[in-house]
Amino acid sequence: MVVCSNDKVYSLDLITKLHEIRADYPMTLVGLPRWDKIEDYFEADHLVNLKAHFLAPRFVDYEDPGVRKFVRIFQERYATDPDPLAFLGFDIGCYFLSFLRNYGSGSEDCLPGFRLRSLQTDFRFNASPGNGYENRYWVIYKYEDYRLRKVN
Repeated sequence: MVVCSNDKVYSLDLITKLHEIRADYPMTLVGLPRWDKIEDYFEADHLVNLKAHFLAPRFVDYEDPGVRKFVRIFQERYATDPDPLAFLGFDIGCYFLSFLRNYGSGSEDCLPGFRLRSLQTDFRFNASPGNGYENRYWVIYKYEDYRLRKVN
């Protein structure tokens, strides 16, 4: 079931009601992209039992070995944990600098085909006529065993 609402009160009420009927109607719940900002208000049991999936432009999986290495190095260098902008800056820098190293400047046409594994997001550029390129990638993650896990 895809819930098409970003209203916190409505969503909480709906999830509670869906949780009550889950035995009669097995389902997987899919929340909208902005749900990554309000998920802390939902009951963890409800999200696990409804097999809740969420969409977001980025997601940090702290169990990923690359993320763990980045966090360790960041902590050693700056004596603090990386915030979301640190991950985003690292991903953007690595992606575009690697692209320039591989293709050089003036090769924007190659952008849609360039892939590079990142820490919190990926880049899937599509040409947008008259507007350059647009990243169309969304992370799908889910609640499983009371943990958030990346699906795609």
